[in-house]
Amino acid sequence: MDLLKTPSIQSLLDSDLESVESLHYVDIEELDEVEYALPASEAPTLAEILSAEDVETQHKETINCVKDPTSCSALQVDFLQAISQQVLQAQERSLAGAATALSVGNNGKTTVGTAHGHLLSFQDQTLRWVCDANEDCGAVTCLAYNNDSTRLLAGFARGLVYQYESIRGVILRRVTLGGETWGILRVTWAGTSGLALDTGGSVWLMKFSRPLGVRSARVSCLFSGARGEVVAMTARDARILALATLSRVIIVAGGRAAGVRLNGPPDTLPVLEWCEFDNRLLVCARANLLQWLSISITGSNISLCPVQKVELKATPLWMGWLGGILAIFDANESLRLWGDDYDKPLDLSHIEPVYSSAFFKGLWTDGRVSLAMCKAGENALAGICVGEGALSLLGRKGIVRVRPRDLLARTKAFIGSGRYLQALRLLCTTQGPNAKKLAIDVINMLAERPHILSNKNVAIQAIKLCLKYNLNEALWSNLWENCSCEKAFVEALGDAVVRGELSDTPPTPDYSQELIEKLAEFEPDLVERVVASLPLISLDPHRASVFTREKELWRGVGAIAAALDGSSGAMRTLMAYVSEDCAARAGGRCTCAGGALLLAAADALAGRGAAGRALPEHARPSARHDALHALLAQVDLVDYKKNLQNETTTSINETENEQDNQEGTSEKRYQKQPTKRKMVSNNFEDDIIKILKEPENRHISFFKGILPSLERLDDNKTLIFQSRVLQILTELHQPHGYYYPNSNYQGGYETQHFVTSQQTPLIRPQSSNIPDQIDSPSNDFSNSSILSTLSTEEEFDFS
Repeated sequence: MDLLKTPSIQSLLDSDLESVESLHYVDIEELDEVEYALPASEAPTLAEILSAEDVETQHKETINCVKDPTSCSALQVDFLQAISQQVLQAQERSLAGAATALSVGNNGKTTVGTAHGHLLSFQDQTLRWVCDANEDCGAVTCLAYNNDSTRLLAGFARGLVYQYESIRGVILRRVTLGGETWGILRVTWAGTSGLALDTGGSVWLMKFSRPLGVRSARVSCLFSGARGEVVAMTARDARILALATLSRVIIVAGGRAAGVRLNGPPDTLPVLEWCEFDNRLLVCARANLLQWLSISITGSNISLCPVQKVELKATPLWMGWLGGILAIFDANESLRLWGDDYDKPLDLSHIEPVYSSAFFKGLWTDGRVSLAMCKAGENALAGICVGEGALSLLGRKGIVRVRPRDLLARTKAFIGSGRYLQALRLLCTTQGPNAKKLAIDVINMLAERPHILSNKNVAIQAIKLCLKYNLNEALWSNLWENCSCEKAFVEALGDAVVRGELSDTPPTPDYSQELIEKLAEFEPDLVERVVASLPLISLDPHRASVFTREKELWRGVGAIAAALDGSSGAMRTLMAYVSEDCAARAGGRCTCAGGALLLAAADALAGRGAAGRALPEHARPSARHDALHALLAQVDLVDYKKNLQNETTTSINETENEQDNQEGTSEKRYQKQPTKRKMVSNNFEDDIIKILKEPENRHISFFKGILPSLERLDDNKTLIFQSRVLQILTELHQPHGYYYPNSNYQGGYETQHFVTSQQTPLIRPQSSNIPDQIDSPSNDFSNSSILSTLSTEEEFDFS
């Protein structure tokens, strides 16, 4: 427990860190009164007073601008005041030097490295330990905590790597990679092993062990800089590593490597990061190009395939995952979130981020670096990392922590500023009881302000919100009752019905009827698709049919008829409303049901349902067959009417001629005879009628009739049915069975009167339990007494 106490004044003074920020001022007499004496102040002048008022006014305006809800960002920035002050005091009042590296671990652990090789470790912004034993190793270039934050790796500018125990700051191991020839640029963890990247472009693997209680480290070179200088690396796990040189992206796994070409200017540093939600994807960026690579490892084969490429607005300097979203820190010193908020960057230039360009130039190793490495590291970022769901950025003015803003709080801010579309979109991405409660409040607010739903995009998002949180009652009884006068809301609700979004929670027939009536007023073309998309239990067919006929919405009439009687029923219904005096004959717009009939026939013959909706595969042939029947029946009816009319006209003409002949006038009368129509044989109709009139096999008809009953049976009953059918067929081929001694017996189905009128009785086995009469064939196999009786394997006695 003593280790968790705040360090004493003497311990900090002994470590050359004269920080007094975290001290408990107990021994007041020990402080130097001369050092803290305040100088005498003079009265300010008028110019100073006026300038001070201007500065104060500008400061207040800045504060008000930050608190303005209309500028609600997806990111929340917190300034770590305690750590920042102690780091600045260590720089100004001791030999620690400026801050150069940063790493954040679990449980509030934060460690800062300085230019003079000092390490300052904090927990919950309280200084825990200071290490200044490695001043001769140069500046601290990089830091990295392991997964459980119990170990800390520190790389130095003169080529050494130290491993620390993170609680007390005890040095556990000292690792030398390439001597003092190369400096260390990056360190990271890969499982329990460490990885290091030096200024020569080589990647080193450090395996830590403790044989016989002695801590040791075995170092091996994974990738030599002689094959291409590596400038960036990231490890997916203990066996897969992604590297980036100035020209290629390389994947190292199981002792094998594969690469892909990396385009971009050679003086720009590439950045890499593994995808958080899919470890098969690698995100890499260079200059203004961001691309996703798919990594496939099968045995000893490694393949890289580009998936997507996107052009960015600025050159990225760092990438990481923040709250499940890709965060990009670009050359404008702005932090952007990939997605909808990409165009809303968070400016962090006032922090003055720390860069590591001096380490890439090899200033601590007498400049022993290549010109390409020196040029590429001009904009290399130093102190930035993600830990505990927040991004920490090291700057010259201090340390800031950026975390995703609470979605509910951000939603409330959007609503308060009148940005309802953004609020609804954000609320649709959340979940939980608090989010549902807020969604109910938002729906009630929209119901009180129907004019908000005049924007169709807002109406669409409001409907999606109700469906996401299963607020069906609020959608119809609250939103619909109060906002049904808004055209955009009615159209958005109709579109949602057509898309099938309300199939799980369909409306009641009353609400469906109201929706149809409103759509007939605002968007008549949508009525047919809405009726075809709603289930039959959500419709009042009589009311809907009467209303659509009154409004002459013939496509809606056809959709209702199709829901009741299929496509053929829709065609027969629409035929009754086709008029020969339609304006379409004169080139105008069709006002009768002819256009709707044409569409219904086309859909039916193509195997589609009403409004072009797809039918099940087994229902398509019957739909085509029924449509052909309906069309041919109508053709026959028209021909019959024309023939009847012609016969009537001919009889009238003959009667008139007879009357004229009986008058006995000597004057010869000539009467113009109507021209006869040329008979045109339609072989297609004759063939179709011949096919339709061809009798179907009675056995096939029987089995087609029992198919609907078989579909309702489960697997067990289906097997029983099949086995009993096979038994019946076996018995029919055996010599025993029914025996008719009189050859005058007539087979087939018989009535009771026919059986009693026969002279020769039917002889049956006495032990048989077969019923006396079978009046008519039945397709219902729910009562299986007949089948069970016929399928029993009994020996019939004919003696």
